[in-house]
Amino acid sequence: MFYLKSLLILFSIISSLSIQANTALEQVGQLSLSSKTYQVNGQYLYAASCGGFEVFDLVDPLKPNLLANLPLISTYDCTFKIAFNNSYVYILNLQHIDIIDISTPNKPKRVGNYEIPRNNDYNSDFIIAGNYGYLTISNEILVLDLSNPVQPSLVASKTFEGNTSLRLKANGEQLVVRKIVSNHPNDLTDEILFFNLKKPTQFEQLGSISLGTKPFNWGGFPLSNLEISDQYLYTISLNGELLSIDISNPAKPQQVGKYTFNDQAWGDNYVFVSGKFLYFLRNNTGNEAAAGDVTHKVFVMDISKPTQLSLTSTYKVDNNYYCYINSGFLYKQNLYVTSRNGLPTQILDISQPSQLKEIGRLLDSSINWSSNLIHKGNTLYFIDGSNNKKTLVTIDISNPVLPKITNTLNFDELINYYYSTLAVDNNYLYFCNGLGLYSLDISNPLQPKKVGQHPLSNGNNCNDVTISGKYAYLMTSTIVGFGIQSSAQIMVVDISSPTQLSKVGEYSIANRYLKKLIAKDNKVYVLAQSTQSVNYTAYDYLHILDANTPTSLKELSNYELPISSNYGIALVGQYAYFSGSSRLHIVDISNSNSPVAAGNYSNNSWKYSNGFNIVSTGNNILYASDYYGLFKIDVSNPAKPKQIAQILPTFDYGTIAANEPYLYRLTSYGLQVFKSLEVEAPQMTQIKGLANGACELNLSAKMLNADDGTGKNAGDFYLQWKETGRESTSSGDAVIAGYFYASSEKVTWGSEANPEVYAKLWFAANGMLNVNFFHVGVFDVQLASSYGEDMPQLNGGAALDHNKITIERKAWRYSRHDYTNWRSCGKTDSALGSLKIEEVPRQTLKEMVNPKLTTSVFKSPSTSAAKIIGQTGSCELLIDAKMLNATSDGKPYGNLKLQWKEILRSTTSGGDTVIAGYFYGSPNEVSWGSTTNPEAYVKIWYARNGMLNINFFHVGVFDIELTSSYKGAVANAIDGYLTDDNNFINIWSDANRYSRHDYNNWKLCN
Repeated sequence: MFYLKSLLILFSIISSLSIQANTALEQVGQLSLSSKTYQVNGQYLYAASCGGFEVFDLVDPLKPNLLANLPLISTYDCTFKIAFNNSYVYILNLQHIDIIDISTPNKPKRVGNYEIPRNNDYNSDFIIAGNYGYLTISNEILVLDLSNPVQPSLVASKTFEGNTSLRLKANGEQLVVRKIVSNHPNDLTDEILFFNLKKPTQFEQLGSISLGTKPFNWGGFPLSNLEISDQYLYTISLNGELLSIDISNPAKPQQVGKYTFNDQAWGDNYVFVSGKFLYFLRNNTGNEAAAGDVTHKVFVMDISKPTQLSLTSTYKVDNNYYCYINSGFLYKQNLYVTSRNGLPTQILDISQPSQLKEIGRLLDSSINWSSNLIHKGNTLYFIDGSNNKKTLVTIDISNPVLPKITNTLNFDELINYYYSTLAVDNNYLYFCNGLGLYSLDISNPLQPKKVGQHPLSNGNNCNDVTISGKYAYLMTSTIVGFGIQSSAQIMVVDISSPTQLSKVGEYSIANRYLKKLIAKDNKVYVLAQSTQSVNYTAYDYLHILDANTPTSLKELSNYELPISSNYGIALVGQYAYFSGSSRLHIVDISNSNSPVAAGNYSNNSWKYSNGFNIVSTGNNILYASDYYGLFKIDVSNPAKPKQIAQILPTFDYGTIAANEPYLYRLTSYGLQVFKSLEVEAPQMTQIKGLANGACELNLSAKMLNADDGTGKNAGDFYLQWKETGRESTSSGDAVIAGYFYASSEKVTWGSEANPEVYAKLWFAANGMLNVNFFHVGVFDVQLASSYGEDMPQLNGGAALDHNKITIERKAWRYSRHDYTNWRSCGKTDSALGSLKIEEVPRQTLKEMVNPKLTTSVFKSPSTSAAKIIGQTGSCELLIDAKMLNATSDGKPYGNLKLQWKEILRSTTSGGDTVIAGYFYGSPNEVSWGSTTNPEAYVKIWYARNGMLNINFFHVGVFDIELTSSYKGAVANAIDGYLTDDNNFINIWSDANRYSRHDYNNWKLCN
């Protein structure tokens, strides 16, 4: 069963970079402006945030110099931990660990990724000791072997009972574990355990100490890190007390000191030791908070006598409830206090512990998405609207891929005005808001200077500004509440003297809500929405105003756009382009008195998107969607726009600026930098035998950075295509099955019988064409497809490139290319022509000996399981697949045993043996069953090193249960759907479509 039209409902739509065309967008840098997690290593500062990974030098500790940046695989939830191991940095996120080579700090390189076996949580911790990493997930510690730093492997784990939070610290030959257990509705218990690091995988306990209990509180409890100095451990108790513990004898640790504060701490708290002083970063919720003081503090503690802890001084962090301290770090004589929720990192001088003082700040804020991005020469400008503290930010892009903040300018006119829009003309920058229009001299971009202003009428607000010649056109309105405009007008301001701005005209547009405007060639183009809805829809209009006499604007025409909810406007030649409502609209404005529709472009992945920003770059349009990424559209032929590139969505609103070949996108995470690239045209394989009149279907698969099997790098090369079956169904669907393989001339493991990427092409009766790719090998593969002139909608694949399938995460082994209507190229009832394929002959396996057996808790195959024949010796490999809760012709069928079909088998020149095949539904049992319609692809790999891997790839739309055995024993099953049943693969997410069964050493059988 393979009704991919049903899959469209089940899969979330994610779109990204396509390499089908000869132009691509590649993210080449970013400037992280969202709250960061910092860590110092040597003279370098490393930061991880939603915006990515950054490296700074600390030559000037007050002004860290950005050396390099690198996009992270995923920024889900933006919660990070950073750990170092020699020349590698490991960045823990909720889903995985990024591994980055920092041997050359100014050129970091992501070299690996470790997918966390199960969902991480917010309280996870991660440290590295020797060649091992220790990761906490809820009540469990996982031990990762880092002897191969780019490919961590799980070698041990320890589980604690109860609802547990854990904190880790390495101290010489000791692993120190703080364990807090929530025994709701009873008490919280707190203790510290000591384990022997000489036996990293055995968790040999040396000793422990109880830190007491505390009544359970739904509001949570404070967690603190552990600091060790001179054989004393320091931490904050559940009651907010500073404790000192003598750990010179880990078998008998003893608490020797305690300092009690006057109020309670909450959330995470942090302690740092420098010399004879400890710095306690405390988030407050006690007596002071009850009195209205929500200030968070830094306490400076004298620990010269661990048995007599004393308070030296305190320092108040920003008096703001939302400044919640995120973390901190020490560097030389400075303490850096980082905060969440968009506040800057404060730099405190600790050279005199009795009197801390702030000496600087690092911009570290969440950017208000409504800020627009303006480009001028080597400088970008935007207004940071976070926390109602508007700041004009100047970014130097003289090095386009390494942007640097060069100035931040605060002034009263920006405070508390949500709308602040920018325009640039010559050496002046203009912004407008509810107070009026302001001019800034930017002849020195490092020091913008306000030089002029013109107020608005009382109660008005400015929502947009554009400049043409010596005039600025302001889109203003009066707000009467809940965003409703009581009036809307275009104000004209003479800017011929930037220091003396003067209003010279005004034009009102009745019954309209103004959205955007742009001025060009003595015309003003206004995007507006009707304030009077029809059938609950408020339609959009393009108003064209004659500005030959700016003091007296007059309307030439107004044009109703095909659909509502347009958000952006751009002009290219005689055409106006509108973004939004899942479509790019194109209007011919060559006759200002009578605009006409010229074309439009849409893409399945735009289904729920709104383009909040659009800019033109020559014959191309850049369309910035809210949740679906950045699109580049070729509009050289406005009647037939063509998408030529698409980049990763950030799931966030964003505004864009262009300075070809570089593109800049500002989101609440930070500034992203993209570059337009000319890419190699893929070596496409045409699928022969389609019906007359159908478009050409072409596929391509390129293996990336492969090893040739002898330890040498084979580089990038294209894979070869082999078709294994095709069939048309009585219901009008058609299927073609096949795979890509590596040539034996390229690599020793290459063989026509060794699939690297399975493919299933489904021509649905409803017109949808689905091209499904399933990654089978061990090297990344770049995919491409084309069908006529259409661009596919991309689903699945890797995070930064959905045409790329990879082994880094099992979720990324699957990618799908969708085309909306395969029938559009011709009138035909069937997708397939008369081409037939020959029956594939079965080859003979080289002699293999029986494997050593392993056991597990998983179910054994049925007695009627498929037997893999052709082996020698007494070992018998059985594999079985059962489809669960299937339907046939719309009626429930129940569980269905699938049938096995072998495609090919071969032994490579390198000594590996492979068997390729698939499970299918019997046509005698279900209407969609066919011997040429795979439901689960299988690749059985007898590796030269003795490992036997059975790889399963789910293809259909019903859940499947898989089992295998070798000489009666059951495999060690990994991946799959759930940690307690890896034999189960389902359709609910791409992550669950792959499962693997491993046997340790097939060479030891007999």
